[in-house]
Amino acid sequence: MLCGSGNSRRVLLTGSSGAIGRQALATLAARGFDVTIMSRQALAELPAGATAQITADLRDFGTVRKAVGEVDAVCHCAAFIPANMETVSAAEDCLKVNALATMEIAAAAAERGICMVHCSSAQIYCISDRPANEEACTYPADRATAYLASKLCGELYVENLRRRHSLRSVVLRIGSCYGPGLPARSVVSFFMNRARNGESLTVLDGGVPSYDLVYVNDAAAAVVDALEHAQPGIYNIGSGIGTTVLQLAEGVRSVFSDRDIAIEVKAPAGTAAPSFTTLDISKARSAWGFSPRSLCDGLRAFRDHLELP
Repeated sequence: MLCGSGNSRRVLLTGSSGAIGRQALATLAARGFDVTIMSRQALAELPAGATAQITADLRDFGTVRKAVGEVDAVCHCAAFIPANMETVSAAEDCLKVNALATMEIAAAAAERGICMVHCSSAQIYCISDRPANEEACTYPADRATAYLASKLCGELYVENLRRRHSLRSVVLRIGSCYGPGLPARSVVSFFMNRARNGESLTVLDGGVPSYDLVYVNDAAAAVVDALEHAQPGIYNIGSGIGTTVLQLAEGVRSVFSDRDIAIEVKAPAGTAAPSFTTLDISKARSAWGFSPRSLCDGLRAFRDHLELP
């Protein structure tokens, strides 16, 4: 177990209000961890599962280092995510939060000899027709470059500290998450909400772009599983399956088979958006038995969530 045993179960969780962080908090609490959350805004009351809160911006490095000094492990799920992934105007904020703040957290963890689980992005891989393992080339120059370049930079800082300064770190390269807490504008959420209302699904770019989709609860569980069981290093977290946008639309329609959902496929208006590379998840599967649910099961779980009273 990376974070020790006995009473050594104090964890600092960043990004607890995000989709992965929210589920990670619930999982950490269910497994008996004492969780301190760090958030930019003070909450009127602690969310279920949290035992303490630190109100601070991740760019407040002094507060960040003090917080790391009071725990036995860090789960770093926070990130700055631009509203428009294709703009470069948010590059400075991306670098400050996703790279420099990550470096500060990692450096503080290395100095104390505690473990760190860092949520990176599997979308940093070069686009390829073959599944990418953890040794595959990374070069996020085709899409969302300001954001993905900052995620790669933060990961490089963490890996340098692991390799040169004995940081006990686990980097999770997470695929395209979907499910509760993801933005309504994300393609899965958008399709699910339209289908729930009995509306048609419009598939752009001929439905050809492909993504490795992973249900958010599975990604969050991987954060805690890695904390408890993984050896330091880099691990891919996804489904291991490439799903085209057309296949996704068909999957959503099958989950809402009680409704008459039409699918309209539109040809690309120019160059189609590039796909993200499918992941080889065998390393995580071997390390702690990572076993993500199928797309169909994930979409059913998402529908159940959307229809909660």
